[in-house]
Amino acid sequence: MAIITDLTYEQALEYPEPRDILVDESGIYVLTEEHITPRLNPVPQEINADQARLALLEAGLLDVVNQYIAQSNDDELKIRWEYGGKLLRNSPYIASAAVALGLTDAQLDELFIRAAQK
Repeated sequence: MAIITDLTYEQALEYPEPRDILVDESGIYVLTEEHITPRLNPVPQEINADQARLALLEAGLLDVVNQYIAQSNDDELKIRWEYGGKLLRNSPYIASAAVALGLTDAQLDELFIRAAQK
């Protein structure tokens, strides 16, 4: 397995192809084709409300989520959905909605990833 570390970003760019460069808080890594490349698009822990709605619209879930919230007896949930600016991946509201809508953690992660790109 070839993982090259202790490089500057410029040195990493000069490393021969095929390679991926991973930059994180612990350093810069060059990952060669022999290595299983870690996910370079980690799941965002926070997205804007408009990003969430656009991702849900694209996935065909916006009307379903709106209906779920409208039928809820939780006034705080309704206020957060209508007026909140951010959605947190680890929010209990998100977790409850995902369960109610039959979404897996992987599907929810994918929605957050897509939303962050909006």
